Amino acid sequence: MARQLPGLKLRFVVEDDGGQPWTGATGRLSSPLLSLLCPDFAARDTYCCGPAPFMAAGRAAIQGARGSLDRYYEESFEAPPSTPAPPLDAGNSDAGQAELRFARSNAAVRIDRMTTILDAANAAGRNIPYACRMGLCGTCKVRKLSGEVRMAHDGGISEADIADGFILACCSTPLGEAVVLDL
Repeated sequence: MARQLPGLKLRFVVEDDGGQPWTGATGRLSSPLLSLLCPDFAARDTYCCGPAPFMAAGRAAIQGARGSLDRYYEESFEAPPSTPAPPLDAGNSDAGQAELRFARSNAAVRIDRMTTILDAANAAGRNIPYACRMGLCGTCKVRKLSGEVRMAHDGGISEADIADGFILACCSTPLGEAVVLDL
């Protein structure tokens, strides 16, 4: 990203150097550390993404420097929790199971409609990479060739990707009788 955006300057901080050679900044984020790395940080929009302790330190540093969290935005690493399905009734299209088919092998499995595509595919031995807890939202993006899904996402996928048939497997559950993936 820094190669594509000449105004973007990267600064690296490690919490603990682990006894390894490191000449950069160490420790948790704080107002003094941010002032050292980016002297005008308090006047900038702040986007924070990472594990909960990292984001808590970022929030505290910004709150301490600005007195508010105006213009502070964050995104967590974790996939959204599974959303419970609405109560089942005879007319509910979510009732029962669906077929999850893998187009490249023509293999298929029956799955509960409340199970995410990611969990079902991985349980069936079809590895869909994911890195929700390591800050790489969108890693589980996979092309859906047919079928309908409920995708309860908070980012990580563009509208263009959705229009091209992609879904985030970590937060998608089948709505219809079958979903076919390009796997």
